[in-house]
Amino acid sequence: MNDALVKVRKRLKWDTIAMMVVIILLLALAGSSIAQAVMQGGKERESFDVRLEYDSDMNSSYYILYIDGEPHSIVDYNDYVRADGTTNGANPKAALVIEYSVRACQCLLGAAVFFMMYMIFVQVQKEHTPFTRKNVRYLRIAAVLTMLLGLLPGSVKLFMSIVIYNSTYVPFTVGAILTVVIGIVLGMISEIFMYGCAVQEDLDQIA
Repeated sequence: MNDALVKVRKRLKWDTIAMMVVIILLLALAGSSIAQAVMQGGKERESFDVRLEYDSDMNSSYYILYIDGEPHSIVDYNDYVRADGTTNGANPKAALVIEYSVRACQCLLGAAVFFMMYMIFVQVQKEHTPFTRKNVRYLRIAAVLTMLLGLLPGSVKLFMSIVIYNSTYVPFTVGAILTVVIGIVLGMISEIFMYGCAVQEDLDQIA
């Protein structure tokens, strides 16, 4: 075994460990977001208030969410201040709970994508080649999960806008579109891996 191959295999081991660390961090963030959603969901609606404040230094105004009289975060008017269709008043509690829930789903989907990458690295170390049918399957799953990661936040907010506010608001961002594009690219790469599998199988039959 030449030195270059030994170095590559060592890097693969460290990359595999790094993947696992990222997965654990994302799962921890998902758990934290779920806990926040449950905690804030248990409070009274009156505990939440959104105020328009002016920053003289920046010469701009922005909305701040207050919880129990304490400032929490800067929020988007379209999510937190619009009147809902039931009470005809703002419902920042529902918006915050949905935001934490979406964040938890994003972290879980992100962890699932990295887990697929982790499985590919494990498979490469096991089979000593990236071109296996299992890796093609893992890449395709990662592609679908990545596209869901881009579509989920906007879809949930669109659903919330229709159900809670009786209006249509499509908050798809450039970042969301790019995430979907990355998922499509992963799907294309899986086709290249599929071709590599076919070549590898032909070589194995010749050998």
